[in-house]
Amino acid sequence: SLMERADDPETQVLLAESLYRCGNLLGALERYHQIVEHDHDDGEAWVQLGCVRAELNELDAAAEAFRIALIVQPDDPDAHWHLA
Repeated sequence: SLMERADDPETQVLLAESLYRCGNLLGALERYHQIVEHDHDDGEAWVQLGCVRAELNELDAAAEAFRIALIVQPDDPDAHWHLA
């Protein structure tokens, strides 16, 4: 997919999720950063970025990602839950 559709947002999300599930937190972190740089209004990507940051024990950065997710999508229950 990356060779044929490297710029496709869905491909990037699937790769980030795959890296996360395989335990490659730094790889997932890099992909989620690329996703939000490409589409700053992707609330789900901000939530996932916050989750990865939390697992890396980067709690201030995680909270900031959840806050951005709530700016983008104020009613997102996952962002509210993770921030709390």
